[in-house]
Amino acid sequence: MLKVEEMSQEQINQEITKLDSQLNKLLIIAIILAVSFITSLVLMIIGSLSVNIITISLLVVLITGIVTNISQGKAITLQLFLLNMFK
Repeated sequence: MLKVEEMSQEQINQEITKLDSQLNKLLIIAIILAVSFITSLVLMIIGSLSVNIITISLLVVLITGIVTNISQGKAITLQLFLLNMFK
């Protein structure tokens, strides 16, 4: 990415649109991961899903995915904030 000072207004707008699209995709992925995590927990609590190493590994993977998604979302949000300052 170019320095923001060197970008034209059109380039800034395109970059904002691209980052906004990425943020929306991350939101959808985060919602799917959160619903999967909650569903797995509920199934474990009511006894439909046995508690073994595979289900625990699944929960760890889901938690890792959620945390990664949040950190990427924060980075994109910061970039959007900085670009909007120059808009």
